[in-house]
Amino acid sequence: MRRTFASIIALSAIIYFSGCGKDYSNGSAVENNSANPLNLLDSAGFNWSGTDPFSATINGVNFVGDSTLTSYWFSMGFNNISTAHGTTGFLVNLKDVYSGNLYNIGYHQYNTTIQYEDSIGAPAKQYYSYLGNVGEVLILQNDNSRFRGMFYFQGVNNAGEIVNITNGYFNVKKP
Repeated sequence: MRRTFASIIALSAIIYFSGCGKDYSNGSAVENNSANPLNLLDSAGFNWSGTDPFSATINGVNFVGDSTLTSYWFSMGFNNISTAHGTTGFLVNLKDVYSGNLYNIGYHQYNTTIQYEDSIGAPAKQYYSYLGNVGEVLILQNDNSRFRGMFYFQGVNNAGEIVNITNGYFNVKKP
């Protein structure tokens, strides 16, 4: 009887969890416009263009940061960018990043993070790259005059809601 009950529980768990995941079996499948964690981009895969000073696609909707609301600052080893347009915005915090390198900004990556906020003010929803299962940033330039790069990530908020940020781009002048 115990073995039968345990078998039923195990079979139920297998059936339940088999329907929960995304199908990435073909190496290029995407669901809900999210990046495939089994087929991450290499440097050559970052082949989109962007709009200065900051742009991205959020669940298929284009975002361009207002140049008067975009700023860069360096603090405690972090390159920081904040940008906004209307009631949405981004906060970028990238520590020890160098030109020509690709960095993971996905799950539990706390020194390389990007945050998306879908409404500035209350009640705001904040989506974090370090809670998502995938994300990368390619640093194209980091010198005395400019900080420029490209990114994508799956952002997750504390309630488990997901946004997919693709075609991310930034090109900001340093003070």
